[in-house]
Formats: sequence, C-alpha cells, structure tokens
Amino acid sequence: MAGGPSACPATPASQNRLARAMCVPPRRINEIVHGQRAITADTALRLAHVLGTSAQFWLGLQADYDLEQARQVDMGGMVKLTG
Repeated sequence: MAGGPSACPATPASQNRLARAMCVPPRRINEIVHGQRAITADTALRLAHVLGTSAQFWLGLQADYDLEQARQVDMGGMVKLTG
C-alpha cells in the first residue's frame, strides 16, 4: 500500500520473511512499504492468506490511501455541474 514507512515500519528482514511467505519478490513488499506500489487484488489475497486477515481489509486500506492522495489535488479550477 502506498502508505509510506510510518504506515508500516517493517524491517528488511521482516519484509523478506513476509515476501517468502507470500511467494512474491521482496521488492514488491519493499515498494508497498515505501509508498511506491499499490496493493493489488492479488497482493491483498496473499496478505490475507498469510496474515489471517481479509483481502477486503487490505483493499480498503489502499482505497483510503488513494482517496487521501486524491484530496491533495487542487480542485480550484473545477466547476460544479448543476441540474
């Protein structure tokens, strides 16, 4: 999830362990931790399986992050459409 280091303070060793458990390259986990990659449905399913959570939990976190990032966009030039 593009949440940045403060959102998921995983050490390289624990990132590697998680990647091995999920059968994914360690780079995928590292990029998620550092906000350089989003959590996809595939990654959410893998996280849910190895961590005993739901895929919806991970996709929800990603959606929350995406919305927060979108809120940072300047909407001053937009015009509201009315009926």
